[in-house]
Amino acid sequence: MNSGGLIFTQNNQNQYEMVRLRQMLTYSIRNRLRSIEIINKLIAESPDNLSTSFLERLRANDELSLDKFYKLYSETYGNPPEITIPPEETSYSTYKDGLILALRLKMDAVALARTFVSLLSENAMGKSLFENTVILDLEQENIINILYSHNIGLE
Repeated sequence: MNSGGLIFTQNNQNQYEMVRLRQMLTYSIRNRLRSIEIINKLIAESPDNLSTSFLERLRANDELSLDKFYKLYSETYGNPPEITIPPEETSYSTYKDGLILALRLKMDAVALARTFVSLLSENAMGKSLFENTVILDLEQENIINILYSHNIGLE
């Protein structure tokens, strides 16, 4: 017998996960679009071929992730939202500041995706995609750290 309190059912859990998935996909699409814009700017300012090569790898990985996020969003909810990134969200003063901005963006994405994955049930839709995204973003953080260290040595 229900005493007026909320009974948490499997259906409630599925609805909750679908709402969270939509939020995470929207955030992740926005994050990747922002990251790609920053990386494109960094590539244009790159001080050497090694830095350019690393940045192009980062961009390719972000584009691949973005495609996966768009695909899952489209298959699950229909047309993904149109997202415009304001210029102030991708601006920075120096090349090193741009690397720091890119690193912070990756760190935020990892933290949020890890939290999201921890809240999902074992077989929830999108869980494996976000688990893989965490691993990829951690690898990208390492590449950005290497770039930052490399560019300090160029000064």
